[in-house]
Amino acid sequence: MIGELTKSYDRSLIINEEHFNYIASFIEDSFVDVEYKIYTLDGANYSLSDKEEVLSYSNPESRRIIKIVISGNKEHRERSFYKDFSVSLFDLSKFDKSCILTLNNMEEKDIVFYSQRIDEFVKNAQEPLWWIHKTPVYIVIWILLYAIAAFSYFTLTDKTQLADKTYNMLFLNGISAICAVVSVFIVRWVVGKLYPEGGFAIGEQVKYLNRLGKVRNLILITVLGTIVLGIISGVITHLIVS
Repeated sequence: MIGELTKSYDRSLIINEEHFNYIASFIEDSFVDVEYKIYTLDGANYSLSDKEEVLSYSNPESRRIIKIVISGNKEHRERSFYKDFSVSLFDLSKFDKSCILTLNNMEEKDIVFYSQRIDEFVKNAQEPLWWIHKTPVYIVIWILLYAIAAFSYFTLTDKTQLADKTYNMLFLNGISAICAVVSVFIVRWVVGKLYPEGGFAIGEQVKYLNRLGKVRNLILITVLGTIVLGIISGVITHLIVS
């Protein structure tokens, strides 16, 4: 039975040389007329003949890769617009999907096999904190910020001011709007800078992502150190006072 399949993924993928070699090698082993196309941030695109050309691309920030398409056929054909196999890899910060698999003229067993191989690839390349970019995370942050702000308001405000229900409603609506902006725009922007939604760790981007990892570690150490020092200071103060 001959069939077709289109399957997409929306998890954050940081594709390094090892991941790319994995997927490129099994495609080259399984298909002929394999073609590589890379699309860059400045709007350019290039057709390449083998994976080594892709890996040798300098990949500077202003012209970094945001999409790679690898395609091939089961048999040699002079002209073929629709490939038997095609996998498109995306930088999720620029697209709404991170990977799309398209299979044409495939038997059922081949569809299952290639689909499973791409599943494995996505699992290996996905970021551990892929979920941190999902919208529900920032809705939860918004609710938490608003709950803290509202609790502080009702705790610290005197009873005479709390009696004005119209003022309270307008004030809390304003606080809710501010919390929404902080969560959805500011917090999400900071997270996106520290934890990229996607990308290709090839060429110059390897150094960039490594530097970013060091920045994250420094921030984590600083935060943990501040918390520990705060706890120690509190204990010492308590001992002195008591």
